[in-house]
Amino acid sequence: MAYVDLNTIHNPATGTIPPATWGDQIRDNFVAGVPDVFAAAGDLVYGADADAAARLPIGTASQYLKVNAGATAPEWVTGSALSLNDVYPVGSIYLSVVSTNPATLFGIGTWGAFGTGRVLVGIDPGDADFNVVEGTGGSKMVSGNTGAGGTDATGSSGTGASGPPSSTFSSNAQNGDLADVPTSYHTHTGPAHTHTGPSHRHTFSGNNVQPYIVCYMWKRTE
Repeated sequence: MAYVDLNTIHNPATGTIPPATWGDQIRDNFVAGVPDVFAAAGDLVYGADADAAARLPIGTASQYLKVNAGATAPEWVTGSALSLNDVYPVGSIYLSVVSTNPATLFGIGTWGAFGTGRVLVGIDPGDADFNVVEGTGGSKMVSGNTGAGGTDATGSSGTGASGPPSSTFSSNAQNGDLADVPTSYHTHTGPAHTHTGPSHRHTFSGNNVQPYIVCYMWKRTE
């Protein structure tokens, strides 16, 4: 059997084979009945069986190569293979950390900046805030107020303060003697009263930004 060594074909029986007869030598290694392997420039050869070969003629400029439906051989298909137009149809969103416009990067379509300063949220038909495609909402800052008008604080009538049942103090200090003299229990009482103030509110504001990472977002418009 002939074999290839770089740019030279060798046959153990006949020695070096001239390039002009390479096609004949290759055909000689296929079983009888197989058509000429290289009938035209660009033809492809593939294994038709364990010990057989077949030729796939060169296709046209508008065709591309794919495996047939039975997954047994290659074939030419008219049309174009999957393209960037298939991957990024109009309405597609492209995210990148590179500032190059996709129209320049891919060479297709018209693209515009999308969602500037906003985050993306998946649509939710059951939530009125998120049930419209390209709907917007939310705020970078948050503010509000609490409190209501009316009485600020209210007191009550009755005992205001009471002391302990007894207390003591020193007496008769002139003679050097100390005596514990009990005092009487007492209370402080007053009329019913309230403390009122003007109507007022407590206001607040703050940052409402979630953790984030910045990138370029583009939308294909045509």
